[in-house]
Amino acid sequence: MELLDPIAVEDIDGSFAPRLAEGIQHVQVGPEIVVIGGQLDNSHVLNETASLVWRCLDGEVTLNELAKELSDATGANADQILADIVGLSRQLGTLGFLEGVMPPMQLMLRARSRPDPVPVGHELGEFTLADTEGDGVPLESLRGRRSLLVNWSPGCGFCTQIAPELARLQEPLAEHGVQMVFVSSGDVERNQEALSQADLSARLLLKKPGSDPFAGFGTPSAYLLDADGKVEVPMAYGALEVPLLARQLAGLGTDGESSADQSGQPLIRYLPAPGGVCGPGGGDGSGHGTEWSGTRAYGFGEVRAGVRHNSEETAELLDRLLAGARVDDPGVPDNFSIALYPPTGAGKRELNLLVKGSQQLVRSRSALRVVRGLLNHLSAALGHRPGGTLRLNATAAIRDGQALLLPPSLAEVKELSPRLARVGIQLVDLPEVNVDTESREVVVPEPGIVYDASVLDQLDKGRRLGSELPAVLPGRYPLRAWFMVSSAERTGPLTRAHAVAYALPLLKSSGQDAEQAQDRLVQFTAEVVPDGIWFTSAQDLAKQLAEALLAG
Repeated sequence: MELLDPIAVEDIDGSFAPRLAEGIQHVQVGPEIVVIGGQLDNSHVLNETASLVWRCLDGEVTLNELAKELSDATGANADQILADIVGLSRQLGTLGFLEGVMPPMQLMLRARSRPDPVPVGHELGEFTLADTEGDGVPLESLRGRRSLLVNWSPGCGFCTQIAPELARLQEPLAEHGVQMVFVSSGDVERNQEALSQADLSARLLLKKPGSDPFAGFGTPSAYLLDADGKVEVPMAYGALEVPLLARQLAGLGTDGESSADQSGQPLIRYLPAPGGVCGPGGGDGSGHGTEWSGTRAYGFGEVRAGVRHNSEETAELLDRLLAGARVDDPGVPDNFSIALYPPTGAGKRELNLLVKGSQQLVRSRSALRVVRGLLNHLSAALGHRPGGTLRLNATAAIRDGQALLLPPSLAEVKELSPRLARVGIQLVDLPEVNVDTESREVVVPEPGIVYDASVLDQLDKGRRLGSELPAVLPGRYPLRAWFMVSSAERTGPLTRAHAVAYALPLLKSSGQDAEQAQDRLVQFTAEVVPDGIWFTSAQDLAKQLAEALLAG
């Protein structure tokens, strides 16, 4: 059955022929199936009976026909079977697993921060933009040659960040038959000034009211159109993906080692700032209560990163810590921000801070912990990770020399750390968790960047840490327990299928190793049984963890 218009979940009935949406994956766990993906990027467990129905959803057989087939095969009442599979289909539609079924609007709004990009092989649509003289330019006029359309804003710091590299790529792109076209908003003069400052001479087109091929998307982002005006590759989104796509199209390396411009000089890459994208209106809108005095730029090979600081004393400490890495680059983004205060507590704050965007990564009386956190997060952002481990989007914690796997992003809950410290739990200051599945250990790696360890020795002298626990040091920690957010109705030890359902979305792997990593993770859930938890506050979470560890 071909669906011309999406239907609502409640409109699914016996005449409907369900078909699985694109991008759906499933993993067989015993007699059950774990389903992953869909419009809302959900995971869900199907029991043995539901798994049987799942295999029949081909878009051809209606639910009425399927109910009759199952009734003939089992002797069960056809009306009851129909009611059951209609209910199952509505549930699958609610989760975004069925093609042509619109999930409830509140779930769609919660799941998406931007619309879907135009798929590969489709045209962007009929849009007429304006050139610098104000004349209308339809997108169809770009046909006949491959075009890299860059969604741009002169007020976007991320656009400014990648502008120098795009400028260096103009000639190699042209040599490879790709024209670069900037699609921007605002007045002509401001746009031309911004492009000129970056030595960008590419064509500039301005959006008109109601005519925006990037409507709903932030800047920078980019579409590659083929000579027929169709999208050739998936949209590049953000300050990392846009220059990466441009380098690929220019025939240059993408690993940071082989990339060079026409003169053979290495291309400078910038570590993407938090989010790497300004909102659709341009400008990142970020802010934080701390008063910042400036930003230091540091080079790590061909990659540059910016660290914002609260004082000249903090800046000088960073220079000593990262001796030899400082570079002069006023265009570097604020990748991380660090605020350090004297041991006496002088200044507006006693607590030292490590911040990324608007997210507090570390908040501590210990300057050592904050600086170690900066080294850890910088190393991870630059791709330094221990080999042979599974990377999980989770939070690691240590208690009595043993590791705990906790839900992700707990560092954002600033009330949590002191509550956990009261029960002897210290969060590991890393953006992800590396697990050695063979030894069942959490690996906290040494920072992968070069730094002066002697600077760390002086940081906490004269400081009173009070009830704070010391920073977690690099090493291997045996895994004691694994806690996952489940549901209010499903807490405690999880079934194998539910453990897989909750664990797979946490896996951070892609490319050729993704399937192997998935198999390792599925096997690991059989060896280490996770506990489901459900909490509504930092106090509630700390209490549940303490009770679970005491009972275990």
